[in-house]
Amino acid sequence: MTLNLTMSNLDHGDPNLAGLFDALQGNILKSHGRDHSRHVFLRFTATPEACRAWVAGFADQVTSVAGQYAQTCAYRDSGTRSLFTGFLLSATGYDALGVARPDQPNDPAFQAGMKDVTTDYDTRPRGDHHRTPNPLNDAPNEWEDGFQTRIDALVILASGRKADSDGAEELLEEDLGKLTDGARGIAEVVHVEKGHAMRNDLGQVIEHFGNPDGVSNPAFMRPELDRIRRLRGGFDAYDGSAPLGLVLLRDPGGDDDTDYGSYFVYRKLQQNIAGYRRKCRELAEKMTEAATVLREAAGEVETDPPAFDEEYTNALCVGRFRDGTPISDYAAPGTTNLPNNFNFDLDVRGMRCPFQAHIRKTNPRTDTHREFGAPQTVEFSRRIVRRGISYGAEDLNPTDDWTDAGLLFLSCQRSIEYQFIFMQHAWSNNQMFIERGSGLDPICGVANVGETAAPQRWPIRWGIPSGSLAGNYDASTPDYVDYTFDDVVRMRGGEYFHAPSRNTLRRMAD
Repeated sequence: MTLNLTMSNLDHGDPNLAGLFDALQGNILKSHGRDHSRHVFLRFTATPEACRAWVAGFADQVTSVAGQYAQTCAYRDSGTRSLFTGFLLSATGYDALGVARPDQPNDPAFQAGMKDVTTDYDTRPRGDHHRTPNPLNDAPNEWEDGFQTRIDALVILASGRKADSDGAEELLEEDLGKLTDGARGIAEVVHVEKGHAMRNDLGQVIEHFGNPDGVSNPAFMRPELDRIRRLRGGFDAYDGSAPLGLVLLRDPGGDDDTDYGSYFVYRKLQQNIAGYRRKCRELAEKMTEAATVLREAAGEVETDPPAFDEEYTNALCVGRFRDGTPISDYAAPGTTNLPNNFNFDLDVRGMRCPFQAHIRKTNPRTDTHREFGAPQTVEFSRRIVRRGISYGAEDLNPTDDWTDAGLLFLSCQRSIEYQFIFMQHAWSNNQMFIERGSGLDPICGVANVGETAAPQRWPIRWGIPSGSLAGNYDASTPDYVDYTFDDVVRMRGGEYFHAPSRNTLRRMAD
C-alpha cells in the first residue's frame, strides 16, 4: 500500500504504519528528546564494498521511530535510559559507498554539498524563478577546520536528561569510543561536536540568547498534537500540525512502500551573546528617548513614563519574550504554556511584532497569504522541522564577545532547496520581506552580496500607531525608530545530509 504523505495525527499503534515506523529513522517525526549528544562526522577510508558492509552491519544500531517510542515509554515507566543513534549520509558519502548518482537522493543542494557556492538555486516566490548562487551567503574558507575536510557521514549519539548530566556525558564518551573502534579501518572520525540542552527556570529548552527553542515546530504524532491542543491553545488561529510530506520522501535505495527518508541541514552557529544583549540595551535606550519625544509631541504628560528594557527589545527581535509569550498577543511576558495558536492578522502594520522579528520572518503565519495572495498551503509547505541543540558554556551573560557557544542547528525537510534555502534567502536574508524596509532577520539574517544591512524599523508603542494617540499629534513624528541589528550569529561550518531508511542501510551489503 502506497504511503499517503498527506497524513498527520499519526498513532504509534497504527498497524498500517508499523512497517514505516520500523524502517524510518527517529528524530524526524519527533525529537529524540535527549539533553546530551555527540555529533560524530566520519570520512570513509576503505573500499566501497568494505564500507557498505560496515554500514549494513551498523543499521541495526540506528534508532527507528518505533524504537524511539519504545525508549520513551521505558524512560517514562521505569527511568530506563537508552542510547539514541542516528545515521546520515552526505552526497560524498554515497559516492564513497559506490552508489550510482541515479540511485542517490537528488535534491540539488544535497548533491552539490554545503561547501559549493557556485550552484544556482530557485529562491524566488510567486513564479519569479530567478536562480541565485550561494543564497545562504556562506564563506566556507572561514569555517572551522573540522568542517573544511570532506564529510561523508554524520552519526548522532544522544542520551540522558539534564538531571543526569555527569552520567550521560560519561556514557556518551564510552559510546563514542565504541563507534570509533568499530569503524576502525572503515572510516575515520574527522570532527566531533558536543551538544547539550539548556533549560530555564520553567523547564523550557532555550538557546544562548535565553529564548525558548523549537516552540512552533510542526507536529506529526497524535500525543504531541494532543498536548498542543491542551496546553498551547488549539489550532483555530494557526495549525501546528503537519503532513508526512513536509519531511518525508521515498528513499531511492528502497524497494517497497515503507522505505522513506528525509534531508537534514546541519549548521554550526556561533552566537555573540554579549554583543546581542548590548544591542538589545542600545535599542531600548533609543526607543525610550524616541517615546519621550513622541509623548511630548502628542501633548501627553506622564510622571512615570514606561521605559523599554532588554527583555522587551529581545522580544521585538525574536517575536517572543524569554518565557515564550508571543509579543504579537501580549505586551509583556507572563504566559507559561508557550502558546502557539496565534497569527499576525491583528498586527498587519507590525506595531506589535515587527516584520523583521525572527519568528515572523521564518514562519509568517499566513502573512504571505494576506500580503501577496499566496495560498496558505504554499507558505505552510515551506516550514522546516528543527532538531538542533546548544553547544559551549551555559553562561548566558558572558563579558566577552564571540565566546565558543551557540547552536548546533539541525533541521529536516523534504526539500533543502524549496524549504530551508528558500526560507533563509527569500525571507530571513531579504530586507524587503515581508514589507519594504523590514530589514534583515536580526537573529540569523545575512545581507546578500552587494548589499549592506539597512536599519530595521522598531515600533515605539505596542500595537498603537502613534498618530492615533492624540488629536494634536504632529503627523511628521514617526511611529518607529531605526536601528541596525545584525551580526550576532555567525556560521562556523556544516553540511547537507540524507537520513536513509534502515532497510536501505541493511541492503548496502548487497
